[in-house]
Amino acid sequence: DNEAYATQLYRNLFTREPDSGGLDYWTRRLDGGAKRGWVMRQMCESSEYQRKTSAQVKVIQVHAAMLKQAPSAAEYKRWTDWIAAAGTTGVVDLVEYLRKGTTYNARF
Repeated sequence: DNEAYATQLYRNLFTREPDSGGLDYWTRRLDGGAKRGWVMRQMCESSEYQRKTSAQVKVIQVHAAMLKQAPSAAEYKRWTDWIAAAGTTGVVDLVEYLRKGTTYNARF
C-alpha cells in the first residue's frame, strides 16, 4: 500500500524510519493520485537526500571529469568517507591525488 511504499522510500533513501509528519504527507499525496516515481523523485531532490549523498556525487563527478571513468569500489569508498569527513578540503585532496596520478597523466 502507499504507506508501506513511503516507509520503504525513507528506509532506502534516508536509512531511517519516517517521521510521522513526512509519512503522513507522502501517503496523502500518493492516496491523492501522485505517481510513485514522482514521489521518489521528490524525495531524491530533497535537501536531506542531497546532503546525504553529496560526498558520493562529488567522488563520481571528479573521477568522470578528470579520468573519464568511474572510481573503483575501493576508491569510491575511500574518497567518499574522506570527503564526508573533510568536506571541501577532501575534494581538493582528491583532485590533487588524481592530477598527480598516472591515469590522469596518460590522458595527455
